[in-house]
Parts: sequence; structure tokens; C-alpha cells
Amino acid sequence: MADSLKSATKMASQNSDSALAAHSEALAFRKNIFQTGLFEVDVNLRPVFGSRIQLLGEAHHGKSLLAYIMMGSAHKTCRQCMTPIIDFVHDWSGEVVTTCKCGACDPMRVLLVDSENSFDPAWANTWGVDIDPSFSSESEGVVEIAENTFVSSDARFVVVKGADAEQTRIVTENMIRDGAVDFVVIDSLANLVPKSRREGKQMIGDHAKSISQFVTSVVGAQGEAANLDGVAPTLLMINQYRVNIGGFSPVGTPKQAAGGYALKYNNSITWDLRTVYNNRDFKMGYKFGDSILTAKKDKESGATNSKAAYRAYVDDHDIKGVPYHAGDTDEGNKVYGFLKELGGIDDRWFQKKGSKYVILGREFTKVADIAAFLGRRDVGHLLRFPIFAQKFPKTLRLHLGADNFNYTPFKDDPILEMYEEAEKLTGSNVQSRSRSIEPVMLGKKAPGGSKGEDADAQDVDRLLNE
Repeated sequence: MADSLKSATKMASQNSDSALAAHSEALAFRKNIFQTGLFEVDVNLRPVFGSRIQLLGEAHHGKSLLAYIMMGSAHKTCRQCMTPIIDFVHDWSGEVVTTCKCGACDPMRVLLVDSENSFDPAWANTWGVDIDPSFSSESEGVVEIAENTFVSSDARFVVVKGADAEQTRIVTENMIRDGAVDFVVIDSLANLVPKSRREGKQMIGDHAKSISQFVTSVVGAQGEAANLDGVAPTLLMINQYRVNIGGFSPVGTPKQAAGGYALKYNNSITWDLRTVYNNRDFKMGYKFGDSILTAKKDKESGATNSKAAYRAYVDDHDIKGVPYHAGDTDEGNKVYGFLKELGGIDDRWFQKKGSKYVILGREFTKVADIAAFLGRRDVGHLLRFPIFAQKFPKTLRLHLGADNFNYTPFKDDPILEMYEEAEKLTGSNVQSRSRSIEPVMLGKKAPGGSKGEDADAQDVDRLLNE
């Protein structure tokens, strides 16, 4: 038995097209973090490419809005090198250069299964989705490639409005298997209508059965895409809570996700979303929503029970003289909080000099200007690497690499000088450096460990030797 297994393994390793080889490539691919467009979500929940994410929440808690934010982020990510496409700004010359790591700047293809028939292209465009705000089946350039399946003229956005769950499943499954899309959003699973119900027949459990068949088929197609290309599209499956019959017992919860246990077993990540809207001025309407995203299950990065908070502005307004618009989030404030933590370790990141702030080699006099600066995508992207290096567990640091973050064309930016210090916390450098070299954390001696050595670095070395 052992000899047979060894020979089979040897044959598989020699064949680059084998399932084992493709699986190894897929695992390496999945180590890359999918940048959602929300800083705290990336740092705390750490979603990766190829995940199967179930997004749960009550009605009107912003599940579709979060999906729009993530679709917009996917449209700003290169499908060749899996890194964000950034408009880098040179703060001293004013020059702007758009690039990704490989320079191809080939945006990801997004597929939306609109089973709720609630897709609003103008609202999606507000949150960063790269489509015409007037996108519809009658719009010029929009092509119907299959029944109830519409694609934009640049082939970057596909909308499926299937008549029933079976029709939707066939189209979605084929597009995933063929590698035509990179990010798939199903909005929502609970609204997939079985064909039997559309025909006027209703049987017990037919809805749960159709959802189960849909999910298992899509997951199977995702696996086939990974085996063929070494790349698996990321799935975001929005689902609703239902109330169990007779579920009002003092023990447990009466709520259960639609579709039964199929989703529980077929997703790799489950997120629970809770949102509270600001209604202090109810007559003027809601201004923003404060959301908390909790990882109920995470088999990818081990972030189970981690939480991430973000704020989404859903109306134009001012806060202390700072204008906010629908489609904005509190990215600048979130990054500001993380950066102050780095400033406590090394004042090159953040320091206050009298009435002025010195941040990443730039001087500011107003906190509002700091928030606007840190809210820029190029600045937020560059800061992800040092913050990831500080916040990630030891095992996840092994997959971090500065080359996925420091591809700015402006190599005279002061932040790149500090990358060398941050990179000493990551796995690639832990593996390559001599143990006799005293570890340094962002310019200062790392706390912990004996004889001044970094306890985290020792643990990583031990794991590698094991």
C-alpha cells in the first residue's frame, strides 16, 4: 500500500497537469489576501482569494451594500497578479501613475446572481462597481449572452437574473468552471425560487433542496476551475435568517440560515453582519450606518470570532466641517487609528510636534487633512504591509511579502525606507536571516524573548524546523 502511494505520488508530481500539482498551485494562490476595500476587515478577518464566504444578517443590515463594496474592490484588482490596481500619487510633484504589481492592470471579472431582483446599477456604481449607472438589458453595449444573463460591453460585469434556481445554477456553474469570472456574488440564496414552485407545485423541503443543489454545484465548479487553472474564483453568498418553527425555546436561538445545513458544510467562511443606522435626525433621513462584521467560521485564516467594524455613509452630509458623500466609508479614520499604534513603536510613522503632525514624511496641521490623506487608496495600500506584519499571527506572516505591496512607481517615498524594518517581521525574512542577528521590529528592539531576541521570531523558526 505504501509503495503504491509513493509511486502514485511520484507520477503525480511529474505531471504538471495532475490534480495534486494543480491543488498545490491553488493553495499557493489562496494565500493572497483579497482586499475588500475595508481596512479593518482585511486586518482582522483576512479573507483570501478562492474563499467561499457566507454573509448572514437580518433584513436591511447592509449585506448588499457590503457586496457592492467588495465588487468595487474586485474591479480594482488585477486578475493576472492578484494585486490592487492603484492610482499612485506623488505628493511632491503631483504626478499620478496607475499600476499593479505586474503592470497589466487587467481588472477582475465580476458575476452577480440577482435572485432578489434588487440590483441598482447607479447605487452599485456609487460604491465603486465599474459599470455604467444606467446598466440594464436595454442599454447600449449590454449583451444578453444567455437567457436572462447580461454582460457589459467590456465583459467585466455579468448579471444573472434566472427565472428559477435550476436555470440560474446552470449558467453560474458553467461560467465559474470555464474561468470566465473571478468574483461571484449571489444575492441572495434565500430568494432562489425552485422550478417546482414556479410551475405551481409545492413540496415540503423543495426550497432547501434547491439551495443545497445550487451551493454544491457551484462549489464543485469552483473546484474544477482550481484544478484546471490553479485559480479558484471567490464566492460571496448572501443569505437570510429564518425563524424555526417551534424555535422559541429558552435554549438556543430561533434563527437559522435559509437552506438548512448545506451552507454550513459547503462554505469556508461565515460572516455575521449587524448594522445600526444613525437616526439622530430622522426627518432628514439616515446619514450613515455603523456595521460590525463577525467571523462565525473561518477555515482559511483561523479568524473565527474576530470582529471588524466599519462605517458606511449613505447620504451626503458634513461632520465637523468635513464633507462626506454617499459611497464613502471611514477608511481614513480606521487607518489613522492603526497608524498611531505604529507611531508608538517608531515615531517615523506618526508623531506630533506642537500643533503639527508628521506622518510618513508629510506635515499636517488638521486632523481632517490627515483623514483625507490616509483615506487615499495608494496610502492605505502601502500601509497594509507594515500593519499586517504587526497584526497577523506568526503562521500568516510566513505568506507576507513586501513585493505585493511596495510596487509604487515612486521609489523616493519615505514609507519605502520603513518597509525594510517591517519586512523583518515577515516569514520570508525570518527564513532567510541568520539566527545570530538580533531581530528588529519597525526600527526598535522587539519586546519579549530572552537575551533581547524576538519571541515571535523564535516560534516561527521552531515551526519551520519542525
